[in-house]
Amino acid sequence: MSASNHPKTFTQRLLEIVEPLIFGRRMVTLAVLALFTVYMGYEASKTRIDAGWIKTVPLQHEYMQTFTKYYKDFGGANTVLIALQIREESPMKDIYNEAFLTTINKVTEEVFFIPGVDRARVLSLFTPNIRYVEVNEQGLSGSEVVPSDYAPTEEMFQRIRSNVGKANIVGRLVASNQRGAQVVAELLEIDPASGEKLSYEAVARRLEEIRGRIESPKKYLLKMKEDRAPFKAGETVYEVFKDYGPALLVEKFSVQRTPEGEAKSETYAIKGHELVAEQVDNPQYNPDIQVNIVGFAKVVGDMTDASVEVGGFFFFALLLTSVLLWLYVGSFKLAMLPMACAVVCVIWEFGAISLMGFGLDPFAILVPFLVLSVSVSHGVQYVKSWADEVAKGKSSLDASVYTFRALAIAGTIAILADVAGVAT
Repeated sequence: MSASNHPKTFTQRLLEIVEPLIFGRRMVTLAVLALFTVYMGYEASKTRIDAGWIKTVPLQHEYMQTFTKYYKDFGGANTVLIALQIREESPMKDIYNEAFLTTINKVTEEVFFIPGVDRARVLSLFTPNIRYVEVNEQGLSGSEVVPSDYAPTEEMFQRIRSNVGKANIVGRLVASNQRGAQVVAELLEIDPASGEKLSYEAVARRLEEIRGRIESPKKYLLKMKEDRAPFKAGETVYEVFKDYGPALLVEKFSVQRTPEGEAKSETYAIKGHELVAEQVDNPQYNPDIQVNIVGFAKVVGDMTDASVEVGGFFFFALLLTSVLLWLYVGSFKLAMLPMACAVVCVIWEFGAISLMGFGLDPFAILVPFLVLSVSVSHGVQYVKSWADEVAKGKSSLDASVYTFRALAIAGTIAILADVAGVAT
């Protein structure tokens, strides 16, 4: 039997179908790909940070299944701890003084009104759920650690000191050396006020504002540049405690305001370019107290803040890879081809994430780097094979067709293997 009578393999039949679609009308193919890339780029621009504490829990484990079963009744471990500590160089001896107690009371109030906080599970010296019980002549009696008639007097400070000892909260809410106390808050995955998924970036921003209100000697009043109902030009709409500088132009702030004649407040999204910052002294600055914050929300906030830096590393990786490809291939144009295709792959990745309704988890921030590296790796194989065919005397089109025939199936299987590995 001659070679021409051998039955065609599946890959040969597949290439006979795909090859004319790609090379038969090359300009149409390129136009379709270009339009698709523009559309995916538009979808990619909608990509948001999507973090969830429950996503870090192994929900298939039997212990975690029991945990989720009673999660709503007993609460979870998605907590935020705000610790206020007296600095070592401070003349304050302990927390039982007007300055410290006033500060922790204000922090408790601010935490209480952070969107997504389970208000029933906020713990602090000033919350009514922190009580003590003691035995006396009449039997048992108890009350709040900080009485409802609290007034900043020396007698009251000593009374609170005594109540703290009776409540057995030293080592939990109050430091063992009596030079610090903390506010504990539990977060809900769904914001009960809006019914939407909790924004950890917004929570982290509010936590940093609490820290800045105490530790920053300066604050910045963000004022409207122009009239925008219901705001007036020059009106202060937000306070921050760090100098954003040029980065203010790309920031967004949510401001609640009750329109005139309305009973319900509304939330307005104000972009940074609509605002101007004015630096003033911070009257709540307390140099004797430092604030430490821990919790999943704080971690997500820190990682989100570092996303600009990660983007810088991404572009540095692009530049370094381009230089190495140029040195390897010996042609600037050929080196830029796989780099351009790799960037297109990253755009498609973000667009697909957005179309599927997902966001980018901060813990998966390395995935774009992986997609870029895999794309460059496969792209270099195509470029190298094409260059070798041209060196043998083939035309550009013939070299492209031959390279496609030789690497299309193998490359596709390799990419599918990469997808399976990343998905796993």
